[in-house]
Amino acid sequence: RHVVIPVEYKGKPVRVIGENAFTGNGDMHMVSFYGNIERIEANAFLGAWNLENVQFREGLKYIADSAFSRMLGDANLVIGGLPQSLEYIGEWAFMGTHIFDLDLPKNVSFIGEGAFTCTMLLNATCDSANKTYYSSGNCLIEKSTGTLITTGYGSINIPTDGSVKRIAHGAFSNVGAEVFDYYLPVSVTEIESYAFMHDGWSITVHYAGTRAQWNEIKQSGYLSDNSGAFTVICADEE
Repeated sequence: RHVVIPVEYKGKPVRVIGENAFTGNGDMHMVSFYGNIERIEANAFLGAWNLENVQFREGLKYIADSAFSRMLGDANLVIGGLPQSLEYIGEWAFMGTHIFDLDLPKNVSFIGEGAFTCTMLLNATCDSANKTYYSSGNCLIEKSTGTLITTGYGSINIPTDGSVKRIAHGAFSNVGAEVFDYYLPVSVTEIESYAFMHDGWSITVHYAGTRAQWNEIKQSGYLSDNSGAFTVICADEE
């Protein structure tokens, strides 16, 4: 079933899709928005497991926590391009969906934790006019903190100019191959939990510093989901 959110309802404009509005709805396969929708609240489409396609329109500014999130393994939802009007993306907003090509709009000033975890993201780019984030080497990075937010699963080249300080939760969780090699610069000082979350696949991290420097990196819990081989090789061990 194709659901079209109306411009108005009972003579009043529809500007917000409320919290839990379609949570658990198994009937819809596609949803379209007109330009009147400005906000999509938390969990709005959480658990709508048969939803396969979402098309946004300009005018949308806010996507709240877990708005389109789904369980891994049930990920068949394809997200169309993000509108240039978008300003806010909440935690886990698109977790487990299929985005493929992310071109972060210039007005986005906030991305919550895990927003793009396991999204089958191939290419991660950002509008050069964005004041908060930038992209380099298929990596999306927050300017002020040097946090690597997410990566595509295509060719990844993490900047080695000292700008990347922190690896966010789920940053390397986008899937597309069964063996992964990641090259981390010595500038990294913190890695969030499950940064390398891949279900059962082999991961090798090549770190540009020594083992002693690796041990000094602040690590928040498990770095992978522990269901596959996870190996760290430091520069003094190559």
